[in-house]
Parts: sequence; structure tokens; C-alpha cells
Amino acid sequence: MSVETEPALVPRERLAHHPAARGWRRLRPGASLGEIHVLKEPGKGIKKSAVYRLDGAGPGGRPVIAKLALRDSATLEARVYERFLGPLGLPAPAFYGTLDEGGPYCWLFIGDVSGRRYSPVDRHHRRLAGRWIARLHEGAASLAGADRLPDRGMAHHLAALAAARDALAGHSDDPTLAPEEAGALGRLAALLDEIRGGWARLEGIVSELPPTLVHGDLVRKNLRIRAAAGGVGAIAFDWENSGLGPPALDLAQSATSERFAANVCLEAYRSAHGSAPTRELVERQSAAGTVLRYLAAIRWASLSLGPPRREGGAKRRDFVAKRPKTLPRLEAYLAGLERSWRALEAREWG
Repeated sequence: MSVETEPALVPRERLAHHPAARGWRRLRPGASLGEIHVLKEPGKGIKKSAVYRLDGAGPGGRPVIAKLALRDSATLEARVYERFLGPLGLPAPAFYGTLDEGGPYCWLFIGDVSGRRYSPVDRHHRRLAGRWIARLHEGAASLAGADRLPDRGMAHHLAALAAARDALAGHSDDPTLAPEEAGALGRLAALLDEIRGGWARLEGIVSELPPTLVHGDLVRKNLRIRAAAGGVGAIAFDWENSGLGPPALDLAQSATSERFAANVCLEAYRSAHGSAPTRELVERQSAAGTVLRYLAAIRWASLSLGPPRREGGAKRRDFVAKRPKTLPRLEAYLAGLERSWRALEAREWG
């Protein structure tokens, strides 16, 4: 696991008493420790999730990633590493265990994911990712315990659409919005209503492949390319959005943003999938998955709009502060969702 910028170092005099170091030594008594790098700062209030790299702490002096997360998220990631990626023989970070922190939080300890940063515009990277995700989708569908994963099926995505629509409705008459801003939110709300009206078509497409373990957030920052015993391959991490759902979600594509989707090679996915799905079927899944991916992104962005204008105080001020970043993001998602939905409508799938 790596970050976009050089991570900060924990001062040496604080190493022994750092929460990540204490947690690791409770799990592995006597473990050595070099430096601690802060990959993600703890949040404020109840959102105190954080990520650290413990240099020299793992077997053979390899670095360890210490992730403080909500218990449900940490438990889910641990389950994926232990019960799915391991049995399937897929390249994955080493899993060292979890440690209850008390309250709602838990430590997750895994091996550092070294390697080259994934690029969704690199054809070789895309082929490697396509083969990796095909092996995951096909293999996980037959493993015991998949039905105990969180539900990431179409009901989950319809709920995301409804949550986004409700959030937008709260700002429909906000007089502090510029006319073009209000217009964009109105067009987005209307498009969400249209997609909800055509939901049966999406459901029909994604049901052509059986539900399986899906990553749910397959983007550049959660993938690496690295050499292993079997050659160079892709490796994915950060499974907190994973669950049992349609394979379509991990096949989303974007020609305009390197951060939005992994753009896995669809032909590599098709050829590596043992059930030999047709090219047309995989393209259908990708088209539907791109729509689902935009819905998830719009949900998160719309919720950050905050409370409607009738709710004052600090929350209202927080909305005004975040709006310059959130509204342009929603406008970009509107353009992408409309393009994807219209393409899905216009395509004759034979």
C-alpha cells in the first residue's frame, strides 16, 4: 500500500507508545519495529479511522500496514483475505490478523502492498487486472460462505439511488445556489428518476452472470502491479466496500477520469473467465456496471451536500464550505451518468 505523497513520520520518541505499535505488539509480542509512517491521519470525532505503515515489523523485516477501522469493515476485509483470496490462490496482501480496539473500532494488520502504481490507461495493467478480477468473480461464486457477505445486489444500488435523490431534493429550492448550480442539481434529480423508472432493464442485464464477491471500489488507488512467483500480476486491497453482488460493478469503465474506474480489459476478463462468457455479454455487464458505479459516486457526493437550507447552525456552514468542491464533482458525475445511461438505452444487445 502506498500513497500519492510522502507520508509523515511519527517522531521516534513516540514510537513505543503509538497506538498502532501497541496494537501490533499485542498481536505479535516481541515484534521489532523501525519507523511508523502516517498514511492516513485519524479523523475527528467518531470518524477516527487511520492507516499506518510499520517499517521492519513483519516477518523478515517486511513492513506491516496497520489500519484502524470500524469493526464491521475490518471484519469484512479479514474475511475476504482469509476465506476467499487465500483459498482461491489469488495474489493478495499477507493477512496478519485483527485486534479489537474497544468500542466500535478494530485494528486490521496486513502486509504492505508494494509494486507499481496501477494505471487505468496502461493496456498491460488493464489486461492484468482483467484476468485477476475474472478469477475472483468465477472462483468466489462457488466458495462456501459467499451468501454471508454484505448484500451489494441491485436492492443495495437502488437504495443508493434513492438516498442520492432524497439528498438532492433537500436543496432544490435553496436560494443561495447560483442558477447554473440549481439547474445542474435539477437535471441530475430528473435523470435519477428516469433511471429508477428503467430499473428493470438494469436488473435484467446484471442477472446474466451469477452474483459473486465484488470489490466494489476497483479504482487506481486500490490496485498495484507487482512481480510474484507466477509472474507479473495485479493485486487489489481495501475491501471495505466489497460484498455479494453483480460482477458488472467491477467492470465499470471511464474514458474521462483515471480515478473513477480501473477500466479492466474486458477481453482479458472474458478470456480468463472459465465459463467463457461472450464478448457481447461482458460488454453488457460493463455498460450496466458503469451506471451502477456512477450511482454509488453520486450518492457519496450528494450526501456531502449536508442538510437543506432550513437547517441552520454549524451543519449549514459546513455545507457552504464544502459546496465549491462538491457541486463541480456532481456536475461531472451527471455528465458521465447521462452519457452511460443513454448509451445503454441506445445499444441493441442482440
